[in-house]
Amino acid sequence: MKKLIILLIFCSGVLPVWAAPLRQAPPIPIQYGQTVTGTISDDQQIVSYVFDAVGGDQITATLISTSGNLDPLLNLTNFNGTLLATDDNSGANGNAQITYVIPANGAYLLNVTRSPAGEGNTIGDFTLTLNKGAIPTSTPQPIVPTNTPSAIETTPEVTLVTPRSQRLQQLEVGATVQGTLGGENNFNLYWFEGRGGQAIQVTSEPTADFQPLFVLYRSDFSEIFRSQPAQTLATALPSDSVYFLAAATIQSGVGGDYVFTLTTTSTSNVTTPVASSSGSGDGLVYGETVTGTISNANPLVRYRFRGEAGDTVTITQSAVSGDLDSYVLLVDTSGNVVAQDDNSAGNNNATLTTSLPTSAEYFVIATRRGQDQGITAGDFILELASDAPPRSLPTSRPNPPTDYADFPEINYGETVAEDIGDAIYLHAYVFYGGAGDTVVISMEGADGLDSLLYLLDDERIPLAESDDISDTNKDSQITYTLPYEGYYGIIATRFEQENGTSQGRFELSLALSTGDTTDDGSPLRVDPPPAERIVAGTSPTGTFDPLQFATTYTFSVAAGTLIDFAVTADENTVSTVILANSRLEFVTASNNGILLAVSAPDSGDYYVIVAPQAGPAANIGVGYSIVLNAQGEGGDEGSAIPISYGSTVRGTISEAQSEVQYVFQGREGDYVEVLMEAEVAANPLDTFLILQDASGNTLAQNDDIQDGVVRNSYLTAQLPTDGEYTIVATRYSGDTGPLTTGAFNLSLNYQDPAYAGVDRQADLIEYGDTVTDELTDTAYLQFYYFDGRQTDTVIIQVTTTDGDLDAVLYLYALSSTGDPILLEANDDSPLGNTRDPYIEYTLPRSGGYMIAVTRYADEDAEPTSGSYRLTLQQANADE
Repeated sequence: MKKLIILLIFCSGVLPVWAAPLRQAPPIPIQYGQTVTGTISDDQQIVSYVFDAVGGDQITATLISTSGNLDPLLNLTNFNGTLLATDDNSGANGNAQITYVIPANGAYLLNVTRSPAGEGNTIGDFTLTLNKGAIPTSTPQPIVPTNTPSAIETTPEVTLVTPRSQRLQQLEVGATVQGTLGGENNFNLYWFEGRGGQAIQVTSEPTADFQPLFVLYRSDFSEIFRSQPAQTLATALPSDSVYFLAAATIQSGVGGDYVFTLTTTSTSNVTTPVASSSGSGDGLVYGETVTGTISNANPLVRYRFRGEAGDTVTITQSAVSGDLDSYVLLVDTSGNVVAQDDNSAGNNNATLTTSLPTSAEYFVIATRRGQDQGITAGDFILELASDAPPRSLPTSRPNPPTDYADFPEINYGETVAEDIGDAIYLHAYVFYGGAGDTVVISMEGADGLDSLLYLLDDERIPLAESDDISDTNKDSQITYTLPYEGYYGIIATRFEQENGTSQGRFELSLALSTGDTTDDGSPLRVDPPPAERIVAGTSPTGTFDPLQFATTYTFSVAAGTLIDFAVTADENTVSTVILANSRLEFVTASNNGILLAVSAPDSGDYYVIVAPQAGPAANIGVGYSIVLNAQGEGGDEGSAIPISYGSTVRGTISEAQSEVQYVFQGREGDYVEVLMEAEVAANPLDTFLILQDASGNTLAQNDDIQDGVVRNSYLTAQLPTDGEYTIVATRYSGDTGPLTTGAFNLSLNYQDPAYAGVDRQADLIEYGDTVTDELTDTAYLQFYYFDGRQTDTVIIQVTTTDGDLDAVLYLYALSSTGDPILLEANDDSPLGNTRDPYIEYTLPRSGGYMIAVTRYADEDAEPTSGSYRLTLQQANADE
């Protein structure tokens, strides 16, 4: 097969897209487990190797320079030349290494060349090794080097450049970011922590090869703002939160290298742009008319405006060129369509009139019939009209008071440095704060400076002051909760000001306090991004939405767990999947919607970001479903096996191995249930279950589900803290009877908190039996099972024996599929003089029945609890 592929390329004269007009030999076959040698020179700048792979194969390719000054670069492409992964120097000693999960059966190419970032034209010999599976010391990370830092710390003196290949990176203010788009990589994501009211600016380097589209999102990926290529994105952040920034292509697959910086700016420089004649998709006000263009590359333009509840708006989109079939939508910020129209205005024009349901911001989406699947194109005029007065979008803050107009502005999170001496003994600053903001203003002096700090209101009246933090610390710090939204002044000076004698350099910092700190005293990070929790074996569904580009999911696994994750979307839409740990540090990514056998590097929570591969410019709106599988592998004998919620594993208890341990990651408050079932009915294993915390303390244990009747084991527990937990699967080893052996199945499940406290294991009860039990805040619903015959008249009675229990009783018939069918319910006995429930009922058929005992629920009263006695009788037993 390989020879045939090579012959076809050579004879057809078709060069892959990575080929350069240099001496280029046909690709050389390479197989798993093979190491080959080669040379990069000025005449031979690329050496290519071809291999066959099966979808799901995890490959590791290692490129090592063996002579000369070669700075090696390794690219992985499919056979059509689409770049799948690239690496420069993530391997040891500046060598290259790629670990990647193959998306589909076929031939793939490994292209060895030299790094353009190296000094001069490096040359030399190399070895290339191709292995199936990840090397033991690395974490599978297609596209991205495993040793690439996920966060860049910067100082005012040094600007660091972030790595260009990660699909998810943390942004630091002032850092220069490099990235690459193209092929299947239509967007890269960045995240940062922002403060409410903080003004930010994203500026693209105009000399870069490519100018991306920038889109700013809230932590749930609802869109805040977007700037078109070569435009600066400038806005004020709405709240303290995590924010995501996407750098994206306008046309799928068409990209290049880009460079940008994230900076904070004076809020007086930040405005919300209004729409211009170019139809760039920014802000509108009532009475405004804009123009725009719909094309295959840009099938949708969106505009933002603010309205009040009850405003009647009319939106008209008129085609003025081409064959454009106008289609206009009015959408709220959650992505819900308020109104839409195709061409009711005639001549392929669209118009809608509606009353706004709430006071909020809205989006007008100007598009075409069929949207991204449509075939018409052309220019349009869009008009937003209303009988209400224009509602301004949030724009710039008001100008500072006259007395503060010449003061330099400082923003939350910024630090400035100046000198104090006899010539200049005082420095003044102004900042904008919100009502209720708790600010921390710190002044740290050097060279013996005895600092003095004042906080002023907008009329220069002192609100707070600080001289010395302590008798031995001459620095100053003010913590103060602001009474109103507006401007405030800061005076940084020295003790006795003009008459003072101390001097030196100082640093002044302004921070917004969250009121919480970590153990080391540093401010806590803002809340993590919202994410839907998933467990293995379930298939949640979602929707790609143009106004909510991506969805984040989260799950918990132990270190070493093998993670499989797959997305199936409607209309053959391809997805991008990005996996990150709980600190939003990049782990791996896939552009085909599938992650296979990714080994969790640490125990803890993980995030999965799911988005359409085509990027935010594609405006895709289709449904999808996801599947998570997280399964551990057995390690050395005696070591714990990773397991996750939703998993079922098989094990064996033998004379040589009396227990098997499983480890899983849980969160505080999780309700878990563990079931251990013997696999063989004849002479079965007498199972025994133990649940332990990380310190080895026993949280729960169980021998028999029902003593002497059901010898399998089942336990439930609520986890006290975040962390690792151990399940010990073993056998009963009491004094009676021989020790048992055999195979077993063990399942671990996460209980929905809505059903926590519900004992879903029904206890067997027979006519004439009386059982005792209790209802508590953690176990408030109990089930019982019995077999009945048609025409049996049963009497079921609950008698409270302790506590203030107000019990409620239910009788169900069980269908052939095990579904309960309610027959009768009772709170207080119809016999009177008691709050205990009583049911007398004639059974409609022969088969299984279920009794449920719970407690009366009243929102205005405290729930009751206590012990009870349940009696089941057959009233017509003698008939």
